[in-house]
Amino acid sequence: THENFVLGVGARALALGNAYVAVPSDAATIYWNPAGLDHIQYKNMSLFYTNLLYGSQYYFAGYVHPTINFGSFGVGVIGIGVGDIPETGTDAVPGGVASYGSYQFLFSYGKQLSFFKDISVGLNLKINHQNFSKFFSGYLKGCFEIFD
Repeated sequence: THENFVLGVGARALALGNAYVAVPSDAATIYWNPAGLDHIQYKNMSLFYTNLLYGSQYYFAGYVHPTINFGSFGVGVIGIGVGDIPETGTDAVPGGVASYGSYQFLFSYGKQLSFFKDISVGLNLKINHQNFSKFFSGYLKGCFEIFD
């Protein structure tokens, strides 16, 4: 199967041809290599947005919070969605519009090992969520027909 979030995140990372694993310099590290989070020295936020085909949007927002003794923590969300999907009823009458969205929430941790300065460990918890919303612009009766 093809996952929604295999495109990657971050303009710099994508410009490097997805070779961003060894360059932990901003909050996109949450996606690419959570073990590199502890190499980020300052609080960092990263935002990424692009339009894809057929009016769909793809975006990322991430934040990294380094600590002195406990490693670095990161949170992020990746989303892909499309809106204004025309709906028709079973009788081919235009009904309204709908939207689709798929989201991935990331909770990350990274720590540089104290006894091996060149080795870091990291982990990601990923939570996926999808939704399909229907917005009807007609009568209430038609709205119930669409939801059936």
